[in-house]
Amino acid sequence: MSNKYTEKRKKSNKRYMEKLSRTDVWLTPEEKEEVKGKAKAEGKSLSSYIRNKLGYKDTPIKENGDGIR
Repeated sequence: MSNKYTEKRKKSNKRYMEKLSRTDVWLTPEEKEEVKGKAKAEGKSLSSYIRNKLGYKDTPIKENGDGIR
């Protein structure tokens, strides 16, 4: 698969993001670095790490048949 950002990928990403809601979490810079370190130690993004700690899966939306979310 190519790493190019195609129009198809752009449209797919937009559809995916429209199904999500964003929430802010206020942390001190020290707290954020601590959480980022824990996420990195588990090989996860900050978002995935926090989702897992809240009891959710890494990816909130299932992929469709063509591998695009």
